[in-house]
Amino acid sequence: MLGAAFFSSCGNQETKTASDSHEAHEQSDEIGSKDAKPVEYTVNASASKVAWEGTMLGLYSHNGLIGLKEGSIEMNGTELIAGSFVIDMTSIQTLDDRYGTDEGSRSEDLIGHLSSDQFFDIGNHPSASFTIKSVEGNSAVGTLKIRGTENDEKVENINVSEENGVMIINGEITFDRKKYGAMFDMPVADKVLSDDIKMTVSLKTQA
Repeated sequence: MLGAAFFSSCGNQETKTASDSHEAHEQSDEIGSKDAKPVEYTVNASASKVAWEGTMLGLYSHNGLIGLKEGSIEMNGTELIAGSFVIDMTSIQTLDDRYGTDEGSRSEDLIGHLSSDQFFDIGNHPSASFTIKSVEGNSAVGTLKIRGTENDEKVENINVSEENGVMIINGEITFDRKKYGAMFDMPVADKVLSDDIKMTVSLKTQA
């Protein structure tokens, strides 16, 4: 009887010890997950781009691309938590050939107009930038700087993916060009163009 009691006591002690060890391991995993540090990635400027679109009278639109100079993003796993990028405004190009209703109008005319001091004044402001201030779900709020003017803007429909160690972040920003001084000198002519300019940002990090 004494022997049975002894072995029974030892068996209970071993079971309790194993259970305690399992719980301690789970707690350690939870702590490790909470203590995971965010990772900062450098944006591959040559592989990233900004697509832009502006609508004329709601009937047709102009669209094109702008390159990036530099950027960085901060991730917690696949969750975007911070970042910024600089746009090279001198690289602006159009993908459509329609500048106006006049026959013979060229895309070069449109680029010249967008580069002028009436719109993005690229000669004096060759760069634009965006810096994230906060992220919630698949949207983020940040500071957009164009023509030296800063305003808070919202990035929507943010999508994050990963391919072979490269992080890919896509998002959309729609801003009112007039808040940045991008407008015609003549109010009547300015009404032809929608106030909203849409940018679709695609960032890829260095491998």
